[in-house]
Amino acid sequence: MEKKDLVEFNKNVEFLGNDIAKYYDEEGNMKILSVGMLFCQVQFLKVTQQAKKVMLFNREISKDMIFNKEFTMIPQKDEKDPLKVKDVQMEVDLMWKVQNGLGFATIFNNKEEALKVANDMNNKIFILLEEKEDGKK
Repeated sequence: MEKKDLVEFNKNVEFLGNDIAKYYDEEGNMKILSVGMLFCQVQFLKVTQQAKKVMLFNREISKDMIFNKEFTMIPQKDEKDPLKVKDVQMEVDLMWKVQNGLGFATIFNNKEEALKVANDMNNKIFILLEEKEDGKK
């Protein structure tokens, strides 16, 4: 489970009951999980070029990904007076990070795709929780 890719992680999750899920992959990694930890959130990010390099190094994104860009004001230390902060207009990449409670995450360059991944997993969990309340399982 070295990789922290949410999409790949979700492919290997099997719901065992209303409160329990099992993660199992081809390498033999296995975990029993509380379904509450699998809920996903989406976070909109405006990423500077410097931060993007760190994300590339950490393999959070691939160098082939293309992101929409916009200009925005970013607070920066004043070079002449380090105690002052000034707003500098910078070009940023627009990203959406989908993450579950276990820390598995995937970065998307498209809001709709990110929301779909998050909603798909969350809806599976909501269905399980509704079945528990109804006493069906």
